[in-house]
Amino acid sequence: MIYVICVIYLCLSVSGLTFMKLGSLEGAKELLTIPIINMKISGLSLIGYTCYIFSFLLYTYIVTKFDLGIIVPLLAGIVNVLVMIVAVIVFKEKFNVYSCIGVCMIIVGIFLINLKK
Repeated sequence: MIYVICVIYLCLSVSGLTFMKLGSLEGAKELLTIPIINMKISGLSLIGYTCYIFSFLLYTYIVTKFDLGIIVPLLAGIVNVLVMIVAVIVFKEKFNVYSCIGVCMIIVGIFLINLKK
């Protein structure tokens, strides 16, 4: 069951970041603006914030169930790789040789962290 919670955390985290970005794009219907930092908030942004809040709540539960030195780098690495994939597919961001090398290093790092002693 805890692994299902980890997968839900990953989905909510990546979805939250994606919706926050979508909500900040030109053309998103603005609901309100935070004046001090001129931050426009749209409905998509609110969906993103909601996903991210729930992902954080799951994260606080997850870190109590695993070794901290294992689970934090593991989840962070997976989120980073998934966000990069979403950025390329959804937002048409560039994926160059350095990005590829970085993703490969993250994946190798995840495997190394999880090697049994």
